[in-house]
Amino acid sequence: MTRKTPDSHNKDMRAGQALILVLLLLSVIITVGLAISSRSVTEVGISATQEESARALSAAEAGIEAALSGTVAIGSPVSVGSTGTYIVPASSQYGNDPEVVFSEGVRAGEAVTLFLTPYKADGTFDTALSYTGTKATVCWQATGATPALEAIMYYQNGSGKFASRNVYDPGNGIPGAVNVDNGVSGCPTGQTYSYKKDINFQAALNAGGLGVASSNTLLFLRLKPYYNGDNLTTIGVASGGADFPAQGQLMTSTGQSGQTSRRVQVIKKYPDPLPYLDNAVFSGGSLSKKFE
Repeated sequence: MTRKTPDSHNKDMRAGQALILVLLLLSVIITVGLAISSRSVTEVGISATQEESARALSAAEAGIEAALSGTVAIGSPVSVGSTGTYIVPASSQYGNDPEVVFSEGVRAGEAVTLFLTPYKADGTFDTALSYTGTKATVCWQATGATPALEAIMYYQNGSGKFASRNVYDPGNGIPGAVNVDNGVSGCPTGQTYSYKKDINFQAALNAGGLGVASSNTLLFLRLKPYYNGDNLTTIGVASGGADFPAQGQLMTSTGQSGQTSRRVQVIKKYPDPLPYLDNAVFSGGSLSKKFE
């Protein structure tokens, strides 16, 4: 039997230690390599997904543009070349709610329109769907001032189309204006308001109403703040029960690229009618206000 000398034994130990170190080093290198490879694969996947997402969004936006221009095939996939495809379902109505809020805000002298009769596809009023209520609560903010609010009701009957207006001033600075109501109960939810006025459309002007007979068809209500300067004033209207008619169309487009889809929604509000009598002379009595 051959016995190893101490030197041989030490050499074997050093060789074993070197082997262990080599194996440890290899394991570290392999681990780092796998991590880098995994990260690269992940980044490539993320880049591909981001690219598909951008293409899908572009396709969805193309669908919205086509829908707004009226050139889209409703419900059918449309190819946008290498970008992807989009589908635009039939648009739905925007509105049909007992509350309407103009959250974008309004500057002094500008107006927002609450439609009380919706439009047909051909751009004419659909009087079969007119608002049947006789009252509304109009609410607005104080934005660094005490704004008054003008309400102009456009309506029609067998003789033509007419307008009637009233002004509500919490600051009592406009001669002949009607005071506002106390508190803000009954205002639309989700916004902060400072003033409100419960308007009975059929009440006389001097009683704070708009003097529109029940036999007339309400077309739209234009609301215009004053004294707020360039400060944007939020205006909200609550019916207190019945739904207001549609205020426009909700258009949806879904773009698809690879395995990624993106959806874009746009509210196409009815265009504001021309301000026929917004700045005309009003007497509140014998003067007839009519437009064709």
